[in-house]
Amino acid sequence: MMAPLDQESPSWPGGYEMDMKKQYEEAFRAGQCTVAVLATTEDRKRLATDILRQHGGHFINLLGHLTVERLA
Repeated sequence: MMAPLDQESPSWPGGYEMDMKKQYEEAFRAGQCTVAVLATTEDRKRLATDILRQHGGHFINLLGHLTVERLA
């Protein structure tokens, strides 16, 4: 079970993860949305990133097993 975003959690230990947490909180409070895309290959990852950018997407990250990769 995940802790609420306004509480400390082992899944958000610090550093970059805390920066991401803050950006998500600010986006939600500003009425923005979050989109999740299952991209199982490098080609699909590039395609999803391109489509999101074309439609105004920003703060695009690939969340992998124990990894975060900033794409845009």
